[in-house]
Amino acid sequence: GYSGMNHYAEWNVYGDAFAAQYVLSSAPYPVYLVPLDVCDKIPVYRTECAAYPDDTCTADMLSCNFIKIMNRSMPGLPQTCPQPLIYQALAEAYEKFAAPAPFYRLWDSAATAYVLKPELFLDEGVTKLATITDWTNEGWLAQLGEAEAKGLNTPPYKSVTVFFNLAAPLQDTRNKLYEFLATAACGSPYPHW
Repeated sequence: GYSGMNHYAEWNVYGDAFAAQYVLSSAPYPVYLVPLDVCDKIPVYRTECAAYPDDTCTADMLSCNFIKIMNRSMPGLPQTCPQPLIYQALAEAYEKFAAPAPFYRLWDSAATAYVLKPELFLDEGVTKLATITDWTNEGWLAQLGEAEAKGLNTPPYKSVTVFFNLAAPLQDTRNKLYEFLATAACGSPYPHW
């Protein structure tokens, strides 16, 4: 959970618990979930590249090239991007929301990366989940039986496929995700990698 809310809430579900409840109770399609703790394994530290001259900031330094691309400091950007407007919009969003933060995680980006790079995610499992919309627990994704154990009415549960980890070795997987997510901002692989 998060401070300022109940301690059960998941941020995106809390943002619209009733929409999440609809998906989990009515959607005729399968639901996949990449939890926050998996996305937290893909940190972006804005001070990482600043500590190194450009020529020594290499791909094995976690998020360094991601930061260079999003800060528009990678040579040739955005001119080499096939889709420069997409890159520019993402770079501006990065500057506004992520760059000022002392740390940032590729939360939503990592979750959507699963669709195109599922081989980078591990420990798939299926669990039954329900979205709780009760005021004191709003936004909680409860596993089967948890809501009832707290004295709540039985909510509609749905079987959800959940990914609990990134593929090993973790460092290599992080680098692949940084590279994929940063180059996706250009619309194709960046030629210098």
